[in-house]
Amino acid sequence: MGACCVARKEMGRETFDRSIHKQRQEAKVEEKIEEKFREGDLFLFGDNSRGQIGDSAKIGRFDAPLRSGFGWDRHPIRKFAVGYDHVCVTTSEGELFGWGSNSSSQLGSNSSTTLDRPCKLNPGMYVKDVACGYGFTLIIEKSGKVFGVGSNSRGQLGNGRAQDRISEFVRASGIERAYKICAGKAHTVVLQDTEHSMYVFGDNSSNQLGISSDDDMLVQPVRLDNVNPWDVACGDTYTAIVSSERNLKIAGTIGSKSFNAFKSIDNKRDCKGVSAGSSHVVVCIVVVYSRMRYCTHNFHQQHRYSR
Repeated sequence: MGACCVARKEMGRETFDRSIHKQRQEAKVEEKIEEKFREGDLFLFGDNSRGQIGDSAKIGRFDAPLRSGFGWDRHPIRKFAVGYDHVCVTTSEGELFGWGSNSSSQLGSNSSTTLDRPCKLNPGMYVKDVACGYGFTLIIEKSGKVFGVGSNSRGQLGNGRAQDRISEFVRASGIERAYKICAGKAHTVVLQDTEHSMYVFGDNSSNQLGISSDDDMLVQPVRLDNVNPWDVACGDTYTAIVSSERNLKIAGTIGSKSFNAFKSIDNKRDCKGVSAGSSHVVVCIVVVYSRMRYCTHNFHQQHRYSR
């Protein structure tokens, strides 16, 4: 009886020791992860031919992400945006940084010189949101006005005229109290914080602005009051929105499909957000009975993933 009790006691101690060892090992793993990924770090990978990774090497990174060596701990990142070949970041202090190609003055200067390291840009205002398109950059300043710089050949800066290149930030006409901005290849969508209204301007050759027009571009922002957007994302030639009813709608051309106006893609009313790829994928995050489901539409073949 005594031997049996001792054996059980020793087994309990061994289990306890294994548990402590496991906890220590897990703590070491967590420490290593914390060393590798610190809060506020910025990681980049992919093509770097125009300095868009920002490490001055101009060598592509396709095997693993590269941590930006810039001192973001001194400039805490608020938001970032990626264009065709340039990157912009806003900070908690309202600063704007950018790097990559400046071939269309999308980084706010007359020079076409590529910036291969993050550089502080000078829009002359506090910046709270940013979007990058194909050779142009758009920002929302503190009070909700919209400004843009760079390529404007399709009126995507919304200042009332089409120009090949604008090297100083110009204001998009008539927009107030904006809170989110998105850029496609050559079109722009802005959400306003009143009554879920939305402004669109720029290229409309694929009906990506969601309105019928004899012109294939709009150089002045046009307000849409009948779509009730909750969230928005722009691909190259299409716009995707999550409506206030939480369903997904798309206008424009995506893959092999074309929509002349915003059309519901999924009758489900549980979408929470949307993200757009170049021309082939829209991803919406869906919450169903406390479970998370990811829906991916690529319009060549449709997939759904659940977990």
